[in-house]
Amino acid sequence: MRGSDLPAELPPLHNGLIAPIMSPQGAYGWVLLVDKLRADGFTDADERILSSYAAQAGRIYENGSLYQKIKHAAQQLEAEVEERKRAAQELRFANETLEQRVLQRTAELRDVIEGLESFNRSVSHDLRGPLGGIAGAARLAQEFVVSQQPDKAIKFLQVIAAQAETTGHLVDALLALARASEASLSVEPVDMDALAAEVVASLRRLPDEASPPVVIEPLAAIAADRKLVRQVLVNLIGNALKFASETPQPRVQVGMATTDGAPVFFVRDNGVGFDADKAQRLFRPFHRLHDARFEGSGVGLSIVKKIVERHGGKVWADSTPGQGATFYFSFGWP
Repeated sequence: MRGSDLPAELPPLHNGLIAPIMSPQGAYGWVLLVDKLRADGFTDADERILSSYAAQAGRIYENGSLYQKIKHAAQQLEAEVEERKRAAQELRFANETLEQRVLQRTAELRDVIEGLESFNRSVSHDLRGPLGGIAGAARLAQEFVVSQQPDKAIKFLQVIAAQAETTGHLVDALLALARASEASLSVEPVDMDALAAEVVASLRRLPDEASPPVVIEPLAAIAADRKLVRQVLVNLIGNALKFASETPQPRVQVGMATTDGAPVFFVRDNGVGFDADKAQRLFRPFHRLHDARFEGSGVGLSIVKKIVERHGGKVWADSTPGQGATFYFSFGWP
């Protein structure tokens, strides 16, 4: 080494000893000893000691470099393991949600099939009956008109009008069921107290002087489609008023309970009731458990079920024949 290779600020050098710091992987630097104290120069033993230290330093550098490489590889491996864990969790979640979606789609398809079957029954029976009655009454009315018996013809014309009105109600019910299944949801805050009072007031305006009293207990506000929730209350409270109307002291109650912190609403009456084992049939289109003395199209509760389920909730019923019925419903959104 030349003196010009050393830093200028160093004092003049008389003698020195230098050893490279290196390993089989490469060179890392050097060790320089200058002006041995209390000696005129360095010995061979000093050179061997310095070479030994330099070799150890080289191994230390090599081990440090290897450690850094291992550390970096370990970090990359850890990151890869975490990425694989995340991918596995996402795949597991996708599989779980896929199963849920399949079950949901299967349930929806089952509902569609049941709806189509009910629609076919309605077209073949409920609609065919009134239409057949209209056709028969029209033929008889025509015969009485030809035979110049207008009084009898008028009676059959009245039958035709009544059957046409029944057919119109059935068609309206089918359209209402379709709207409940297909209408887009417009979610907004809904004051259930005010909405229930509004529904009861609208039902009171119907021509029925013997309408039972309705007690509305405090209800929680929810986030839902107000128009569809109103239809739920109209159908349930309307049914309660109808089926309690023949009770000596009719009573209808609209209230709320809490399950796991979520509101569960109910409409209760003390009317004719029904067999609880047949409760699920009530929610199928055009399935009725009562005789013809109670008017109805048989789709009101089907509409309720569609609306509630579209909000992520559920509806169910409990009853005993002759002791009234209670219909519960909840919404999946707060």
